[in-house]
Amino acid sequence: MLTREKTALQGPSANSNSGHDRSTAFYPLPTQSDEEPALILEPSVFLGPSIGRLVDSHNNPPLVLIWSLVLRSLITMLILLKPSFLFFCLIVFIRSVISLPENPASNVICTQILPPRDVSRYFGLLGLLRSASKITAPTLGVLVTSSYGESTAIKISILMTLLASMLTVYAFHKYKHHDAHNNINNHKGEETVTSINKTPYSEENRNTNHRILKQLLWTVTTYSFMVFFINNQLPVLLRNSGYSMVLLGVLVTASGSGGILAASYLSRKHRSKHTDTMNPLQATIVSVIVIALCFVALGFTFMLPSSIAPYVATFLFFCTGMFSAIESIRANVVVVQEFPDNAGEVTAKMGSFRSIAMLIAPSIAAIFISHMASMSLLFIVDGGVGLVILIGITIAHMYSSPLKH
Repeated sequence: MLTREKTALQGPSANSNSGHDRSTAFYPLPTQSDEEPALILEPSVFLGPSIGRLVDSHNNPPLVLIWSLVLRSLITMLILLKPSFLFFCLIVFIRSVISLPENPASNVICTQILPPRDVSRYFGLLGLLRSASKITAPTLGVLVTSSYGESTAIKISILMTLLASMLTVYAFHKYKHHDAHNNINNHKGEETVTSINKTPYSEENRNTNHRILKQLLWTVTTYSFMVFFINNQLPVLLRNSGYSMVLLGVLVTASGSGGILAASYLSRKHRSKHTDTMNPLQATIVSVIVIALCFVALGFTFMLPSSIAPYVATFLFFCTGMFSAIESIRANVVVVQEFPDNAGEVTAKMGSFRSIAMLIAPSIAAIFISHMASMSLLFIVDGGVGLVILIGITIAHMYSSPLKH
């Protein structure tokens, strides 16, 4: 929402200061880029790992999470002052920095309070809620903005963030009460498992963790590069190929629906012991391989007649959404299960590598488009390069030591 409020609150002057014309708002040029995405992503690239280490060393990660949410809501209030463009960019940058501890703190908390058997279900449920919110929140935002104005939408966003911080306080108050009750029961001879077991540190563990981390970072970076190689350019590609923006809405909805379905499956309460036949890293790699295959298939799909291509593309986008959700969920499971001692740092590194890919991929795609590359060629190149990298990761994974489940 923040990347859109500049134009909504300031009108044409904001775009003129950034060198953009309002006539390109819905049909951007392939090489056109905004300052805001860089301001949002660059803090993660340069500050993320340091923030992650700070979260790991902090004795109370819930407090870090709460303060991150509160400060983010406070800094968002400054947008209501309708600042100049430069001040708006500063607000976006500071807000991005303040938001950095959120994911590392969440994963560190998971290592401290979740039994191992509940980790996959927790991230499945979290993925389900996030997928649903990505579909419903923009729709509600448009309705509120059109009826009551942009300022009301921002105020609601601020209140929701503050509500999240209060719910976090309440949740950990309840958890401490429950934990104290369990400790009393333990003294009476009852045993409970309340956190991920931290393995003894050794040279062998260090080598194994280093190998897992390299494979994980390569996988999530490849995924992010493939997705954002296409994502930012998709409206331009569809328009240049003669499709209406209605198809864009259908494809986005199909992708979101696939994500909800996958997350719902992974978050169900009663799961068979044979449900997870792969370890989480293997599942992450396989899910990204499937996405790469879908992208190659999409390249050939858009060579079909325009009466057929949209239906096949909708199905393939549904599949990419489904396996994208699996990638996100399983990658976080790898972090929590394999890196319980430094989950914050690894989470931040993962976010940093994703951000690098998200910054680089659109520019490379824009170069292809400027040289008259078709949408079909772009999908095929994107998926093909991803497949080559992922095959290498898979071979490395096959020759590495077996991972614990």
